[in-house]
Amino acid sequence: MACGAEHLVGFARVCRLLYKDDRKDKGDSEPQGTSLVIPRSCWEDVEVEPSYSYFGGMEGGSEWTWFLSQEYLDNPSEESSDLHMLATRRIYKPTVDDIGGFLVVKWTPVRSDAKKGKPILKCCEEPVHPGLPTVTDLKIIQAEGGMLKGVGIYRGGLEGESRRSWYRKTAHWGMVIIEGQTSCEYEVQHQDYGYQVVFGYIPVRIDGVEGEERLSEPTDVLFPDIPKIEKLIIAGTSMEGELLTALESTSGTEMEHRIWERYKKDIKYQWYRSDVGKPETFTPISSQWSCTYKVRLEDIDCFLQCECTVSDVFDRIADPVRAVSDKIVAGIPRIENLHVEGKGFHTSRYQVKGEYFGGREGASTIQWFRRTPMKEDVSPIPGHTGREYEAIPDDVGYTLMAEYTPVREDGVVGEVATASTDPIAVDPEVAKDVKTILDTGAAKFEVPGDEVGSEEDSSNSWPVG
Repeated sequence: MACGAEHLVGFARVCRLLYKDDRKDKGDSEPQGTSLVIPRSCWEDVEVEPSYSYFGGMEGGSEWTWFLSQEYLDNPSEESSDLHMLATRRIYKPTVDDIGGFLVVKWTPVRSDAKKGKPILKCCEEPVHPGLPTVTDLKIIQAEGGMLKGVGIYRGGLEGESRRSWYRKTAHWGMVIIEGQTSCEYEVQHQDYGYQVVFGYIPVRIDGVEGEERLSEPTDVLFPDIPKIEKLIIAGTSMEGELLTALESTSGTEMEHRIWERYKKDIKYQWYRSDVGKPETFTPISSQWSCTYKVRLEDIDCFLQCECTVSDVFDRIADPVRAVSDKIVAGIPRIENLHVEGKGFHTSRYQVKGEYFGGREGASTIQWFRRTPMKEDVSPIPGHTGREYEAIPDDVGYTLMAEYTPVREDGVVGEVATASTDPIAVDPEVAKDVKTILDTGAAKFEVPGDEVGSEEDSSNSWPVG
């Protein structure tokens, strides 16, 4: 056991001596590369990472440089005129421009104290191969004139005759190819509205190798522009009793006319009235939803506004368009539907009736006349200037006529209107009483309208029979 212990102690001393010597040798050695290997085959867009072995103390920031040569170099040298520098990093990803060339990597070993060793150069045995054809970042963008454009980034060597297609995506049928659309650009068609559109791309390399078809994300659901009213005007005279009409006009382009004719669904109107003399605020007028509006008495001194809203077949609503009238003024005074009501007898009461129009009525005047039938002889009945007239026996055989002169509250006089009765007849009841009296043999009549004296005064009465 003692002997064994002595052997172990001696072995440990030898190990310590060997370890110290090894550390000293390595610290004094020059930095050098003992091996450098790069893959035999390199491919476009695939990273190339060389493997290597370093000797000479602790490695520091070794230097790497990649070159491209148009021919294979068995013993590449920095002095070669064929080398074209590509990058200065350890890992390199070949690009399409490197295809067909040979990659050369230069490694300069550097110790941790910045001491540089001798560079080593290595050339790839095969030229850079093109990658499999593919397309990335495929999407649809809005182009000029309402066109759609499919764009993406092709990779995989030089591009050949890649194939494009467009699809219409519907909830019922799924993806349906749009026949004849093989360009990058696509003009939206009427059949696309209400659906989505997808762009398809089959990448094809110049040597005919095809990649997998890639599809873009679908567009939003496509719609035409909302039919819009370019301008709204109110036609007509801003006066009580007049008919105002809202007239809309669209822009003059052919496309907008086509959209208006094909996709317009409904036009709604709403009329508003402002406060008196204040066109800043408007209140909707109940049940006024037509494009026309007849100005009313209550509109005088106000402004009228028409609001027009268009909806399309997709139930979208355009922004409303509005127009404001001039200040509403009162109409010219006139009487409409003037007529005289009464039973037509000499004992009847007659009323003149009609509808005043033209602002608020002022001191209109009425005059009653007695007119001879079939003649133009007209005589005013003195003192009778009211709306009512009570007939007398003198009116029998004549036509009663009422003349109405409309006057507005501000004194404006309108056109005179007249209305007449049929010729006044004797009241049948009175005639019946007279006949009865006559049939008895005698009676005394008093003359209407004269001053009646005492019973003894016979100047205003006479016997009958």
